[in-house]
Amino acid sequence: MSILYQGVFAMLVAEMLVFLLLLAPLPYSVRTKIIQFFIKSPIAAQIKYGLRIIFVLVCILFVDNVNRSFKTQEKHDQHEEHAHMDSRTDSYLHSKMFQAQRNMYLTGSVIFLSLVLNRFVNMINELAKNEEKTEILKQQAAKTTKEYLKLLDKEQKNDSKELQEKYDKLVKEFEILKKQANQTNDEYMKLTDKYVDLENKFENNSASKKDK
Repeated sequence: MSILYQGVFAMLVAEMLVFLLLLAPLPYSVRTKIIQFFIKSPIAAQIKYGLRIIFVLVCILFVDNVNRSFKTQEKHDQHEEHAHMDSRTDSYLHSKMFQAQRNMYLTGSVIFLSLVLNRFVNMINELAKNEEKTEILKQQAAKTTKEYLKLLDKEQKNDSKELQEKYDKLVKEFEILKKQANQTNDEYMKLTDKYVDLENKFENNSASKKDK
């Protein structure tokens, strides 16, 4: 395997390790920090730019190996039609076909895993953003609820104070009416006594006049 395809294989191994790292049972906050680093970090931006260039090169290698694989297969089929094809040529064509197919599968795996990994990272990032929005909404809801409870408690205190004032006012009015009723009753009793006295005096005067 040439140095170029050794680098492609190393990229495949690195993608597998990153994918396993993201699939590992890490705490959600740790996984989110890793994703945020790859998305927001300036260093990560440079790395992503380099990876895009490498991805394009791998795509070119994939197309080239597919083309080589088909061409080698055609040559092998053509030589098989001739009975005088020697074993060296057959081994050489098989070797070239094996290398082309191996490199095709290797580059294809890198491309496929790159696309899956990119989509997976974007999904985790979207999930992290939604979690942040949910947390912000929870904080806003808690703050709004707290303010509402304060306002409600204040209104209840005001209502309680107002009711207490009305109650005190009614008690005072009742006491005043009670005093007035007692005074009226006393006056009535005095008038009743005076009326009884006058009636007794009138009856006594009438009786004395009859005796005369």
